[in-house]
Amino acid sequence: MIAVKYFLLLLVIGVVVTLSVLNLDNVSINYYNLQFEVQSIEIPLIVLVIISASTGFLIAWMLGLLGAIKSKAKLKKQEKDIQKGNSEIADLKVKSAIPKALIEQQNEYS
Repeated sequence: MIAVKYFLLLLVIGVVVTLSVLNLDNVSINYYNLQFEVQSIEIPLIVLVIISASTGFLIAWMLGLLGAIKSKAKLKKQEKDIQKGNSEIADLKVKSAIPKALIEQQNEYS
């Protein structure tokens, strides 16, 4: 399993290096500054690709984390409901044991 992880890591590094070498051209990015004026910067294409991929990864990771938190909260609620149900069952067993004891006492006296 560790060998597979290292292989995949080397594969990703190889792809990134290849993309870096092939995409050294500068691209112009236009954006609005705080005064709503159009600004322009030039950066290498690979930097833009890495920033875009990293942003997508972070958004997907945060959404996955949100889903995990919701699942954990739901699990805790269900465990609490199970514990409440078990305590109710135990209470009912105690309550039902009292009448049985009374019936047995009455049968002894008869």
